[in-house]
Amino acid sequence: MGAGSARHSSQETSAALLEVVRRLAKELHAQRTHTAPATLDSALDRDLGFDSLSRVELMARIEHAFGVILSDQLLASAETPRDLLRAVLGAHTARRPAAALRHRKRPTARPGRRGPSPRCSTGTC
Repeated sequence: MGAGSARHSSQETSAALLEVVRRLAKELHAQRTHTAPATLDSALDRDLGFDSLSRVELMARIEHAFGVILSDQLLASAETPRDLLRAVLGAHTARRPAAALRHRKRPTARPGRRGPSPRCSTGTC
């Protein structure tokens, strides 16, 4: 892949990540009539109003949207969407193929437990 393709891919990833950030910010602050536009350099807390719980939701949405697994450390250390973008771009090389996720070995039952938990009727939770 040439430099132009990598830049194009990075720009697409950047736009898609900002869309995830904007959607969540809009959901979190639906009562606001005017919100500052999210940019790569917006502060997650100060500019976008993301607290610790909304950061967890943002990370989950980013992982789902891009098929990557991000570190828990990033949750506390990311200050801007640009920090998240760097992590997503770096994680692309380490992401698991979809087939591996579908055929992942399920955890075995813990000793002393019988059947599924009361919250899980299928036993695969």
